[in-house]
Amino acid sequence: MFLLATQLASSGWHVTYLTPDIKSAQVDQGVKLYPIRSSLVDATVEKEISTSLSEINPDIIYQRGRSTFTKACYHYCSKNNIPLVFALSMDIDCRVFRNSLRLKEYGSRNPVRWLWTALRLGAQDLSSYRAMKSADLICCQTNYQKRKIEKSSTAHLAVIRNMHPKHQSKVTKSNPPVILWLASIKKWKQPELFLELAKQLADRPYQFVLAGKMADEHYRQEIMDMTKQPNFSYIEDVDLEASNELIEKASVFVNSSIGNEGFPNTFIQSWLREVPTVSLLFDPDNLIADEQLGFVSGTVGQLCKDVDLLASDERVCQEIGSRARHYAEKTFSTDHVFPKVEALFEIMISGK
Repeated sequence: MFLLATQLASSGWHVTYLTPDIKSAQVDQGVKLYPIRSSLVDATVEKEISTSLSEINPDIIYQRGRSTFTKACYHYCSKNNIPLVFALSMDIDCRVFRNSLRLKEYGSRNPVRWLWTALRLGAQDLSSYRAMKSADLICCQTNYQKRKIEKSSTAHLAVIRNMHPKHQSKVTKSNPPVILWLASIKKWKQPELFLELAKQLADRPYQFVLAGKMADEHYRQEIMDMTKQPNFSYIEDVDLEASNELIEKASVFVNSSIGNEGFPNTFIQSWLREVPTVSLLFDPDNLIADEQLGFVSGTVGQLCKDVDLLASDERVCQEIGSRARHYAEKTFSTDHVFPKVEALFEIMISGK
């Protein structure tokens, strides 16, 4: 979202970005950052967003990822005749019950509290789903998402790929080869499988790097124990610039998610830096397989074999990496995607 915001700002748009990630208003790269102080579960969040939007007086609103924010933005847009663009952030945005049926995440709670949480999230899911379907435009990350939404919505749909700037310099890989896992550390990302990969290939001359915010503290001790191994390291604080630096040095990028992804930005960042992707299960629109951008392993055993093949064979790794960069530049680069987004916004504003 911030990449899109900065690109709009550099193209002459006046962009305000409402976010709960800051405490006070500020300007970054031409984008006005405006704080949201209420949480997603706070009863006052809709009123706060409405007040903030009234002060901003926007011509168009772009909101990404289904939440209470979706309902708040829809109500403001409907009341003020402002076009609303909703952008899917994950495949589960397509489901009616996005959060309330993720039972495993609430399984350890007190039964009464679990039931209350499920009912509350269910009500939020229904309201955000209705708001999403009522948007003027729904931006899908993949054709798969578009097909899922088409079954239940008459809104205008468009597949808008995530975008990133082209990598301008020559890629230089580390020696020994670096095997990288980069994501927020949480249950459905299955970081434990990367730890298993590092154990299985411990006798190989590779460096294993696990990076990302510790969203689930359950994993910390196991990861810290792994860092005692000389070929394994953990990096917790990784911003966009740092992630690009890590990826550029890597020979293989590993994804072990169970399938709740939308379109990982790390895939695009990797392909632009000539890094093949080895994914356990997730392959958005079958691009990894169809475009030969790496491997979709299916099992942990095959994941180990695929990673070992790429890391041990520099020629194969470079061949796939070069193909990935070429494909990403013509499909996901800012030069390719942004003009389409800007044109859609202009059409929507002129027709409101």
